[in-house]
Amino acid sequence: MNKDEFLEQQIKQLLQTGSDKQDLEKILGELKEIMKKIDDRSPEETIEELTNEIKEKSQMFLDKKNQDNESIITALSTCIYLPSLTGEYKLKFIGGKTSDGLDVNEETLFDIASITKMYTLLLTFKLEELGIIKLTDKISDLDSRFIGLEDFTIEDIILLCGELYTKGNPKDGKTKEEAEKILETIYLKSNDRTRNLYTDLGAIVLSRTLETVLSKYLNRQVTFDEIMEKFLLKPFGLNETKFNPDNYNLAGNGNTLGLVHDPKSRALGGNVGSAGIFTNSDDLAKLAKQMYIVDYCNYNALKNLVSKKNLDKMGTVTFPNSAQSNKGLLGGYQKHPDRENKWLDPLAYADKTFTFQGFTGAAATFDPTNKIHNNFLVGAIKDGAPKKDALFLETFRIYQQFIVYKTLELLIVKKYYEFINTKEEIDATFKI
Repeated sequence: MNKDEFLEQQIKQLLQTGSDKQDLEKILGELKEIMKKIDDRSPEETIEELTNEIKEKSQMFLDKKNQDNESIITALSTCIYLPSLTGEYKLKFIGGKTSDGLDVNEETLFDIASITKMYTLLLTFKLEELGIIKLTDKISDLDSRFIGLEDFTIEDIILLCGELYTKGNPKDGKTKEEAEKILETIYLKSNDRTRNLYTDLGAIVLSRTLETVLSKYLNRQVTFDEIMEKFLLKPFGLNETKFNPDNYNLAGNGNTLGLVHDPKSRALGGNVGSAGIFTNSDDLAKLAKQMYIVDYCNYNALKNLVSKKNLDKMGTVTFPNSAQSNKGLLGGYQKHPDRENKWLDPLAYADKTFTFQGFTGAAATFDPTNKIHNNFLVGAIKDGAPKKDALFLETFRIYQQFIVYKTLELLIVKKYYEFINTKEEIDATFKI
């Protein structure tokens, strides 16, 4: 098989997984140029050419200013991760300043806001697989504080069914106890199970319910962050992923207090199912590896993993005709069948790709079919700000699409080197 035939085969395989033809056509010209020169270069030279362009675009993204000449993004850590049995690529592009004005480095932790919901979802699946809970369990049966949820189950919560409201807003509680009392007033305005409606409240209630269940199971009082640590973070080796970090090498939260940005999470102690996690690009790459390794191993022999059946649910469209049709379990974005204006989950990636995004601007994308992971950790929000700068969102879309295209180019380059029996590991950090 010559290089042209190899490239044609790879594009055909991507199309078969659901990659968008128009997107693949946009990178085909660059791929042909790369393949022309690839045999006359070392892998390092080829990767250097690709990474130089990524560094340049990352610097432009970081340097973008708004109309008031203020930075729309103050900190950045972007990762392209391609794991495999024959050698993984992990490339990180970091720059900017932390909340305390220090240079961002590999250890800098970012406030990932609603990406926390992805961890809550994985934890819920893991506890189900361990037999500790059932998705059909009623929330009010597990925790009597939430009697207003009537017959709603854990599954209804993660599907974002119905309309959930509280009498007041937990963020307005003057103490944690007051915030918890407001949360306990949660009730169903609608119990419609035919559509979804995005809300933080379900994930918060789920985290508090899991505290009640696991406190009984372990015969001691435990908090949500302790449950997350015991059943997900520690088994997955995510040592730098945490709630309420006690160091100040932090970014993305918009404040110098070391506190989570999200006001409801902050009022409730900073450790709830909807927001509060801080992490870095390395730990997100580790998480991707743990997700994808189920294809390579005997799942039953490695009980710390989450099953492929449950991972598939995370990328499956649940309510294709709902108003928020591209949002799935606990609000993760999914590739929608009509492919119109669904920008956050890249159309260039395979079906069942999913993306979680946080209010702070962070995003994490997982394509389990092609073993692709991208994360975008940013400082794009000011403390107490009601929303991000519109220019940030516009710029982020362009930057994300660029990273997606470069990731696919790297994927095919990597596969070519494997095809010609050149195996390598790349773990590189590029300061921008």
